[in-house]
Amino acid sequence: MGFYEQVSGARMHSAFIRPGGLSKDVPKGFFLDLYNFIHQFNSRVDELDELLSANRIWCQRLVGVGIVSKKSALD
Repeated sequence: MGFYEQVSGARMHSAFIRPGGLSKDVPKGFFLDLYNFIHQFNSRVDELDELLSANRIWCQRLVGVGIVSKKSALD
């Protein structure tokens, strides 16, 4: 959400993305910020996986979510 706000100048500003691209260029420093986020995120993925995979409430809420049958996928 922070990156969307950074490039659009507003939170949840739906007019920023348009058919064919963006309404304006991303601001200076955006790609560096994005790179830093990705670098930090990659080093924390295992920690998040460990935290959420062992969480009883998280697991109970996700049982059956996102399951698509072969027939449904082909329709």
